[in-house]
Amino acid sequence: MKNIVKKMIVKIRDSRLSYLPPYIYDFDEDEKGCEEYVKYYSENIDLCLFVTDAYISALEECLKNFSELALSDILEKRSEYIKFFPFSEDKIENYRNKGMDQELIDACEVDLRDFYTNKLDRDEVYVVENYRKHLLKLREHLKGMSAD
Repeated sequence: MKNIVKKMIVKIRDSRLSYLPPYIYDFDEDEKGCEEYVKYYSENIDLCLFVTDAYISALEECLKNFSELALSDILEKRSEYIKFFPFSEDKIENYRNKGMDQELIDACEVDLRDFYTNKLDRDEVYVVENYRKHLLKLREHLKGMSAD
């Protein structure tokens, strides 16, 4: 593994909690090695970038022109973003799949909607844009590794 790729993975791994939206299980907890991230991103980097771009667009739209449609879009894009964020899982979806108490699920959904309605700010977008920049650089170096 190239040293530059390892450094990029360490940057992403060290900042990963700031890149995650609310109600996420983090399955890394500093246990995953760089090799596991390289494998994940080698297989999924283009999809990671695609869903990250869509999530950023939804965040920006919600900040500019908040509406129920924008909120619905951001919740959908959030779900896709989480699906392609390594070693993480949507906590609310997990609750649904496990048949948890509907009141708990409803309370989490209300809280999540409240976050995007009342607490979303430009900093949230900036953090995800920073993740995107790291992904773009990582993709460039991963392609360089596969060409070697």
